[in-house]
Amino acid sequence: MHSFAARYASFNVETLVDGQTPSIIPRDTVAWPHPQKFGANPETLADAGFYHNPSPYDPDNVCCFMCGKELAEWEEHDDPFKIHAEKCPKCPWVVLNFAVAGSDVVESSPSTKISPTSNILYEARLATYGPGGKRKWWPHDGRKKHGANSKKMTAAGFIFQPEIDSPEDDTATCLYCETTLSGWESTDDPLHEHSRRPAAKTCAFIIALNTPESPASDESSGAENQHKRVTRSMRRTSQQQQPLTPLNTVPENGEPDAKPKTKRKTAGTKKQKEDVAPAAVVEEKTKTAKPATKQARKRGRPSAAALQVQPLKNIDPNTKKLNAARPYAPKEPVKPREPPKLTESKQDTLFPPNLKLVLDNRYKLIDKLGNGAFGQVYRADDTKHSKLVAVKLEPYNAEYASLRYEIDVYRTLRRGMGGKPFPVGIPEMIWGGSHEGIYRALVLPLLGSSLTSLFRAQKHQLSLGTTLMLVQQMIDRLEWIHDQRIIHRDIKPDNFVMGTGKNSRTLYLIDFGLSKVYRNEEWMHIPYRDGRGFVGNMRYASVNVHLGVEPARRDDLEAVFYVLLDFLTGDLPWRRFENPPESNMIYVTKLTSIQALNFSMGAYYEPEFYQCLWYIRSLRFDQRPDYNYLRATLSALAERKGVGLGECFDWER
Repeated sequence: MHSFAARYASFNVETLVDGQTPSIIPRDTVAWPHPQKFGANPETLADAGFYHNPSPYDPDNVCCFMCGKELAEWEEHDDPFKIHAEKCPKCPWVVLNFAVAGSDVVESSPSTKISPTSNILYEARLATYGPGGKRKWWPHDGRKKHGANSKKMTAAGFIFQPEIDSPEDDTATCLYCETTLSGWESTDDPLHEHSRRPAAKTCAFIIALNTPESPASDESSGAENQHKRVTRSMRRTSQQQQPLTPLNTVPENGEPDAKPKTKRKTAGTKKQKEDVAPAAVVEEKTKTAKPATKQARKRGRPSAAALQVQPLKNIDPNTKKLNAARPYAPKEPVKPREPPKLTESKQDTLFPPNLKLVLDNRYKLIDKLGNGAFGQVYRADDTKHSKLVAVKLEPYNAEYASLRYEIDVYRTLRRGMGGKPFPVGIPEMIWGGSHEGIYRALVLPLLGSSLTSLFRAQKHQLSLGTTLMLVQQMIDRLEWIHDQRIIHRDIKPDNFVMGTGKNSRTLYLIDFGLSKVYRNEEWMHIPYRDGRGFVGNMRYASVNVHLGVEPARRDDLEAVFYVLLDFLTGDLPWRRFENPPESNMIYVTKLTSIQALNFSMGAYYEPEFYQCLWYIRSLRFDQRPDYNYLRATLSALAERKGVGLGECFDWER
């Protein structure tokens, strides 16, 4: 699927844009279910690196041919390039296209764009010749001492971009000047062939390669050295070559060669960016030219303005290594950085009091249940099944797309279950999508009261039995989502609600707007990183989150035990530092409270709480918690205190 034609054909469309119909994909595959007016249509998806890979549950599922990222449930206004970059910013295809478009998705330095000759782009170009260092896609890597092997092609600025998925197709393209060449021979020098083309005079790669060196970062030095080696090799070999006639000329006898070869085909020149300074280009050398037989396909690349995502940081290969047992952490806690919230005036404009919508021709809004920082929650009528549901709404173009992330988490959970129903305690998404490009909506089952409201109704204190029963269920819910590769990152009483009807004693975990996938499809854990921004709730966040360490499973559980302490005492030791927020004092109090639990909890102190907190804080970054140990420790406490874990909750008495 490394050719555009193969990716496009996988969507089971009739013809390509240029009228060609490849025969490499069976025509009995599932057709693309969305209309052509969608932003995510076969052409834009194929150009963004995706091919159609449908499943029984996701007929619009696509997969990236480079990084293997799968995405589904596309909406009308989705931008495949932008979403690909948000979900998988380290994908070589994303890195290449964003760099060429002038975007800073890859961060080379605080004030400059990434250089075309940088090591980051060298590795991204090399990846197009085949995965895992074997370069199986490039037909000339299996031939000894071939002048156009994948490393030399990469150092010359070319990516492998075949016309079709064929073992003989060796078409390569420079993304900067769109010079497209094929028919490579063992004596060819890729850098020389690139430099001698007319388009090279304004090619950003060639200009950068020949610009006098300036003090550079370590990140770009490796690629520069590689280009120097190839340039020296080119100079040595070019001295041994015979003088050849210019491009598109005929021998003096007036007759063409007996065996014309399919040789380089040169596409037009891109308009040079204004901020690229002119520089000397490698001096053109005359060489025999073979006439081009095919016209290079030009496909528009997204502009920098259309590709505004957060820059990719820490792309150094060393960051890929897991540092699970890091022995130290930053000394100073990070300050919380909250996403921008909607003002009251904007809330009133976007969500008028008499808002009446019918979502997906089915869910009719009835009344408002509550306000959120980024949107609102409504009670709605499911007209198809005649039942009440909950609807979360936010502006479609919200600066922080909380619902977009939450919908993605629910889709990840659904794929992990393979179509089976979710376990009790995790609400299942009924519908998620956009409404006329104005709102983004998430439809969920209508549940009961949150633990915050029940806690307040009990005058900010719960009994030991009720607290232990709730915490046992919290651990159950977290264990399940952790096993589905998700961490919640926003544990607090607001995000736990009780069920209704026959499930009125079941605790539900909700609000996955800050959740994150901590393992990829190959089950690789995210790397340890510090210096991260604060995420979550200041009152219940773990000590590591205060220190700016990347959250993991252990941090969800530490937050649960802060909720436990809050329910029992009604007054956490660090609550007095929350208004105005003094993050340093909250962190210091949490750090020392584990040694002083008996003092901070007074009569509510139990040694089992110390055991659980000590165990959670001793976990390594990537270590799977022993959920059974935590449940057994709390059950032993209940037995020792004579508390039954099947009794009524405080609000049921």
